[in-house]
Amino acid sequence: MPTTIKDDHFNVLATFDGRKLVDPKFKTIATFDGNKLQDSHFKTILTFDGKTIKNPKHAIIATFDGKTLKDTKL
Repeated sequence: MPTTIKDDHFNVLATFDGRKLVDPKFKTIATFDGNKLQDSHFKTILTFDGKTIKNPKHAIIATFDGKTLKDTKL
């Protein structure tokens, strides 16, 4: 079952089925292959190695311990 992503006012922004991030009009925003989140033009948005999320410049922007996603600024 897809996960629904909503804003603070509970408006649906997108759904994610584990492989594709789709907008409310069913247009693919990005795809995820298990390691990379890529836009519809195959440009890498983020990478994930199981513990860290990095931007395209390889800077760590968040960590994940299997339970909690943490911003690196905290």
